[in-house]
Amino acid sequence: ITYSDGTTQVVIGGKVKKITRPDGTIYNYNNEELVESVVSGGVTTTYSYTLDESGKILETILTDPLKTVYYDGANKLKRIVFNTGKTIEYNNGILSKAVDADGTTYIYEEVPVTKDNITEYEAKLKTIITSAGIKYHITDNNVSSSDLPDSTTYTYYDSGPFQGKIREASLPG
Repeated sequence: ITYSDGTTQVVIGGKVKKITRPDGTIYNYNNEELVESVVSGGVTTTYSYTLDESGKILETILTDPLKTVYYDGANKLKRIVFNTGKTIEYNNGILSKAVDADGTTYIYEEVPVTKDNITEYEAKLKTIITSAGIKYHITDNNVSSSDLPDSTTYTYYDSGPFQGKIREASLPG
């Protein structure tokens, strides 16, 4: 089948098997008519699915040469794993955690934002844990305190001319 915009569609046995868009992007479908792969700009992204016993999609996994991306059954982003070792995690489609290849971890919290009587959620950086084990607590986009592996804790000024400077140190023992 060829459409007026130049898109072609291959149907075999009543099921869509392939769609080619005018820009050259090719969509290949499996027997359940789920996307099996997409070829665009010379890059192939493969799709795989986890289904329940009734055939409902529980998870969609996309893999390309740089990363693997996971979506939940509601098609909300769950996780991205890069070939570099970096991982990004989402909760309900909202950024919740990122881990760099060196182990540095960034933890985010969901914060409600209301505009025009509509509440949406955004991610706000809450904690950074370095690969050396230093834990930075973030408040209003500023470091409010830090914990060292030896149990030393530093508290920082959060405003004024000393903002970001150490206000107090609590040493172990």
